[in-house]
Amino acid sequence: MKVFKRGGFIILEDNSEEFPIPVSVFDYRISGDNITLRDTGENTKFSAALTAIQNEAGSVVGNATAIGIYLANLTESGSGSADSPSQQILTNPSSTVVSGWKKISFACSGTITATINSNAIVYPYTLGASTILGADLEADTVTANDITFDGTGTVLLTVKQ
Repeated sequence: MKVFKRGGFIILEDNSEEFPIPVSVFDYRISGDNITLRDTGENTKFSAALTAIQNEAGSVVGNATAIGIYLANLTESGSGSADSPSQQILTNPSSTVVSGWKKISFACSGTITATINSNAIVYPYTLGASTILGADLEADTVTANDITFDGTGTVLLTVKQ
């Protein structure tokens, strides 16, 4: 399935048939190895394997992280900038890597392991009387450091590059 932007619409092209969705009502959810693309205005949805998602030229976009970044680029004027963060929902992530960030924030439910520079932390965790759901991290420049999410549950992720 090709997914690309034309004017103010996200175009889903499947078997040469185009389904335009206004950018303002486009939504997506990645769950495991699948993605659901939705038109929240018309309440319609399209599902596909992550490996089936292609750009307009017909090239496969990649893994869950690459698809999230690609869709953020389509739907936001300045993907990943301080004024326009990239946001994703990861459901039951399996070794999902997020890299190339300057600022990243995430909150987890269920049992999610976040590994940063070979240091693993399981979220959420208890610290005193508080439950820590996630973290806000900032580097001095856009960094090559990776964060790998793995586990059962949901990660709400915001990347500001």
